[in-house]
Amino acid sequence: MCTSDPLIRIEREASYSIQSGNFTVAVLIDFTRAFDLLWVDGLLLKLMQLKIQGRISNWIKNFLSNRKYVVKVGDSYSCPYTTENGTPQGSSISPILFIIMVNDFPQLSEFTSDAFFADDCSIWRSGKNLEQIFYHLQRDLNLISEWCIKWGFTINTAKTQGIIFSKKINIKTAHLKLTIDQVPIQFSNTVKLLGIHLDSKLTYKCQVESIIKKSKSGINLMRAVSGTDWGGNKKTLLTIYKSFILSRLDYCSFIYSFCSKTLASKLDTIQYKALLIASGALLGTSMKALLSECGELPLHIRRKQSIISYLLKISNNKNNSAFNVLEDIKYYQLESKSSSKYKSILQEFLSRVNIKLEYPIIPYNLTPWSSDLDKIDITQIELDLNFSSDPLCIDSVIQNLFIKYNSVLFVDGSVRVNSQVGAAVYSPKLDLNLMFKLPKGFPIYYAEAFAILQAMVFIKNSNINSFCIISDSLQVLNHLKFHEYNKSP
Repeated sequence: MCTSDPLIRIEREASYSIQSGNFTVAVLIDFTRAFDLLWVDGLLLKLMQLKIQGRISNWIKNFLSNRKYVVKVGDSYSCPYTTENGTPQGSSISPILFIIMVNDFPQLSEFTSDAFFADDCSIWRSGKNLEQIFYHLQRDLNLISEWCIKWGFTINTAKTQGIIFSKKINIKTAHLKLTIDQVPIQFSNTVKLLGIHLDSKLTYKCQVESIIKKSKSGINLMRAVSGTDWGGNKKTLLTIYKSFILSRLDYCSFIYSFCSKTLASKLDTIQYKALLIASGALLGTSMKALLSECGELPLHIRRKQSIISYLLKISNNKNNSAFNVLEDIKYYQLESKSSSKYKSILQEFLSRVNIKLEYPIIPYNLTPWSSDLDKIDITQIELDLNFSSDPLCIDSVIQNLFIKYNSVLFVDGSVRVNSQVGAAVYSPKLDLNLMFKLPKGFPIYYAEAFAILQAMVFIKNSNINSFCIISDSLQVLNHLKFHEYNKSP
């Protein structure tokens, strides 16, 4: 999941409202120092509710409690001080703890959508009547405000913004307002959500202007390090281009891929200037020649690649809330049905390249301790043979196995003194001799288990029904033997 998920959801519904002549009202909620003011005791309570207890709960409590901070200015240090709440910035566990803290976000009213990405929260609602939309959104904001008071969150009303998506030019909203804790929310024609500027008509003019403004610093840097007799070569300049310019052009580019040709051409101009500097070409060189010289793709093709890649990703994950952008949705509050443009884009691509997406149903349980393992005969593991005192017993057992099973496979793993690791599968009856070289430093346990796995793969591909695998690793066999996770060593 990524920042594109909330963006594509709100873009899909807002663009349909604009096309159908309706309204979509969105509120972008900003939490005041969300990570710094996280209520530690409330977090520990929610961990208990999620059955996260024991050592991990104690570790998190110790991690967040009695943390000392010191501020350094020049050579001077402040006195140590301790914070009562908050998670440390930069820690990899802090976002996870924050997600747990907001996991019980209140259930909003029907037809009101919400999206969370870390501490960025957005809610929106579509309809034909603005008064009705504002009425329901106000009730939802009251629920959110009560939830914030209960769990120690503070909404920054000064940075919380609202926007009305509609194709109508003059919308009378003087008598309409949304409030949080009696403070009215400021509405504007443009808002910024997860780094993308959205305007009320979804023209993306502000987004393109923002990209152009930020890209100028990258172009100036390329000019500063370029030169005829000195400075960076083409490879270095292209690295700067990809890092400071192309990364901004590519970020969520499919969101504004439907912008006008005029705006798209402005982005192409940015690419042209950068490639001109990187290649050292003369002004007036054709764009196609620059792209060929630098090995780059046109931006409109990159945007197509980006959207296809993203749609393929969410099409395989129905748990992602952005999955519904690939479906035709009936908006009951709008009394109409919206056909998915993204579904058409994906189907057109798959048809053109002759690819059929299939999501097969896995016929077995994903847990290795499932009941399916009772189909495996593990009686041979129970044999208690004293091979050292009766070597003839080994030959007797193996002969009986050759009689009982159609195929008998011997597997083994090996680790040499120089840390070289290998595995092998051998069957005299099948004339099978498989050898595998594994990465250096792997343990013998892995080599023995890998040999058993490769024997199973061969058996499955060869459609062998009656077989026996012989291994000398009692530890691996004992671990495979147990069906239930809590009984496995």
